[in-house]
Amino acid sequence: MKLTEEQQIFATKNHNLIYKLLNLRSLMIDEWYGIASIAYCKSIPNWDVTKGKFGNFAFLYMNNEINKVFQGENTGKRKGRKETCSLDYLISGSSSQGVDNELIDTITDNINYENDTIFGICIKNAKNILNIKQRKILDLCSQGYSQREIGEVVNMTQQGVNLNMKKIRDIVRLEYTY
Repeated sequence: MKLTEEQQIFATKNHNLIYKLLNLRSLMIDEWYGIASIAYCKSIPNWDVTKGKFGNFAFLYMNNEINKVFQGENTGKRKGRKETCSLDYLISGSSSQGVDNELIDTITDNINYENDTIFGICIKNAKNILNIKQRKILDLCSQGYSQREIGEVVNMTQQGVNLNMKKIRDIVRLEYTY
């Protein structure tokens, strides 16, 4: 999909919508800008005046794309990860005397464990600041529940869950920056 010259000018004039959406959702700009900007560019050729204001239309496209990423990250969290194995696990045919490449290949992946560990500690520290309902929301979110499902469990509207999630993100972000 290539934008026409007119669409490119339009995109440049309105690109502040990307920053506005990311700020409204309390998402880190350097982490989410690429996803939001691609969705923003996809929205331009699909919009016409009969569909309402461009800002609303672009927000819909960007929100949908961001939500797809969130859903993809949360897929399977409630089931547990099948690829997890104990470091004590001995693969058949391996020796206990040397480094076994098969074992190393099994446990090596692209996860940055250092950042995950630091972030996990920050969340643990942030939990001390959160109230009981916010802790429950955070626990359910980490298990992959949607905001609607969380709202049903904690007896709150989806908007209430969203507001609490923004507060939780702000608290965790404060912990993470120190």
